[in-house]
Amino acid sequence: MRYPGEVTDPDTGELISDARVSEVEFTAFAGTRSEITGWLVVRRVLDANTQDPLFPVWRHHPFFTTTTEPVTEADITHRRHAICETVWSDLIDGPWTHQPSGSFPAVDQSSALDLVAWSSSTTGPTRR
Repeated sequence: MRYPGEVTDPDTGELISDARVSEVEFTAFAGTRSEITGWLVVRRVLDANTQDPLFPVWRHHPFFTTTTEPVTEADITHRRHAICETVWSDLIDGPWTHQPSGSFPAVDQSSALDLVAWSSSTTGPTRR
């Protein structure tokens, strides 16, 4: 996953970023029938608008997972899902808001055109 401001380490060739990812074991819905134990993962990224080096502003992005992937791979998987959810949200709140209800061929065609227009305007997630 690429992060803003990352650079290549000249010694190891690895990408270095100001993003930090950590995890802790967490039990969600403790004491209920839906109790589940997994990992609470938090990725923090230095805010691009931070002006004061003594008091940096961090943006935190938490998520809960039960995957067995390493924390960095789980973060990448989560980010890919977040991209998909954002696209659906944009379509639902945008062009699909004003579609008539009912079964009209125009609705189906409009939905197909929205999807084609979006997929041709983005490159999608990158693979490593």
